[in-house]
Amino acid sequence: MMGIFRRTTALGVAVLGVAALALALAGAGTAAASASEPRAAAQPTFLTWKFIFRGSDNAQFDTATAVNQRDAWVAGDYNKGPTALILHWNGKSWHSVRVPDARGFMPGYSDESSADDVWFVGYQDSSSGQTPRALRWTGSGWQNQPMPAGAEGFLSLRVLSGNDAWLASTLSCPSDSPATQKCSSALWHWNGTTWQQYELPVGISAVSGSSRTNVWVSGYKGDGGKLNELKMHFYAYQWTGSAWHAVGMPHLVSVGCLPEVDTTSPRNVWMTTCAEQGKKSGLLLHWTGHRWQKFWNVSGEAPLIDGKLGVWLGPLMRWTPEGIGFAASPAQNLTVTWNWVTTVPGTTTLLAVGGTYTSNAARARTYMAIIGGPFGR
Repeated sequence: MMGIFRRTTALGVAVLGVAALALALAGAGTAAASASEPRAAAQPTFLTWKFIFRGSDNAQFDTATAVNQRDAWVAGDYNKGPTALILHWNGKSWHSVRVPDARGFMPGYSDESSADDVWFVGYQDSSSGQTPRALRWTGSGWQNQPMPAGAEGFLSLRVLSGNDAWLASTLSCPSDSPATQKCSSALWHWNGTTWQQYELPVGISAVSGSSRTNVWVSGYKGDGGKLNELKMHFYAYQWTGSAWHAVGMPHLVSVGCLPEVDTTSPRNVWMTTCAEQGKKSGLLLHWTGHRWQKFWNVSGEAPLIDGKLGVWLGPLMRWTPEGIGFAASPAQNLTVTWNWVTTVPGTTTLLAVGGTYTSNAARARTYMAIIGGPFGR
């Protein structure tokens, strides 16, 4: 998957030092044990995020996408207005890009299939309310992208080509509803001319894909518990080019988080959820093309495949077959919100955007940060 989305739901993550990370490692276990293929644990690896941009508190970054090391984008908006803020990395420097009708536009999601096909989806604010809006960068200029009729409350965007993109609606199945209660979520497929709507009988929590015939959705249905318990059953669906197919899942209940999915091929699909089984919790699933491999005692945050046998589970934990490593936040004595984390294709580098708070700050300062290699400095 090229520049994939991965929102970390604006996590209010306090900065962790090496000592705190060591304690976290001890609590999680030094390796994720596979139910079918146990592996020897390796010593944990400690990495550190690095700031590559620090802005003011007058704006916020909500999303990022990268074509390669020489072509990347971040987007958000100025707090007053609002007014769209989009920056482009050209391999040498970051610079602000002029956006048509920027006033009132709030881009919240981004993805790309190439340097000539970069999408920004969000809302246009006006006196009559907010309406969905999408802009596409064509390599030489901007064009307005038609939006699906009735679409609102976006959750996920995946762009595979100029005539192949997916957009999902917001969560629609309350976690306190019984599993037998019917519910459905909409997602739309762009074929280059029109949007076609599909319905899945679950709440959609994430969409990921690597090709026209390999798109995955993670979903959930309530377990009938209390709303604040967030107890639910989790599901997976695969698009093979013409229809959605349910994929068999372990019969477990997730407690505390929604399932998330990422894929780079039909034989490399990763899914996370906060399932529990006995004393084990935090389930990481790997679809090999035929079956799920189960790994326990890991974070339930969104997976992000980094292209080197590693899967990031949120911005601060990385799973490999040899063990679990942790990363430190990019600054000490600050609270960091991670609004978006994405891969930089062809590298092991991740790019993140968000905000940093001090104890007495009313608003966050914008930032961009990287981990795993040089980029965007």
